[in-house]
Amino acid sequence: MTTPSREVRDAIEDLIADNVWALDTHDLDRYVGTYWEDGEWIDLLPDGSEVRLVGAQQLREGTAAYFASRSGHQHRLQTPLYLERDPGWSVWMYYWSLQRDPDGGAIEVQNAGWIHDEVEEREGRWRLRRRTVSQWDGTLPHPLRRT
Repeated sequence: MTTPSREVRDAIEDLIADNVWALDTHDLDRYVGTYWEDGEWIDLLPDGSEVRLVGAQQLREGTAAYFASRSGHQHRLQTPLYLERDPGWSVWMYYWSLQRDPDGGAIEVQNAGWIHDEVEEREGRWRLRRRTVSQWDGTLPHPLRRT
């Protein structure tokens, strides 16, 4: 299995960290800026439907309500698996999000699942080409399965 160079891996990790910090600090401009202008965000919902936002304008409009809502979320991404694609890399990760109760301060796990990022370098900059998010339903895709 091919892995990215340390330089490429660092750039991708920095991009993903920037995206998640922008999400948790409600910085909509910074969040949208982690995607290419033609980037996509796909949410695979538990009922089998999906939400698909394509392009910076749809990303901005489709996530504005989240960014306007109360803060207190914290997202965690872990166990990245890098797979080479042309162009760029695919990164599979598990995620979970935490929510702090604003009154009592209790922390609860709000959501868990997996993320599949497709990242590309263009003109020396790495950005998200596509992010697919799915809640964990007890099963997981197997990105290493050979078909």
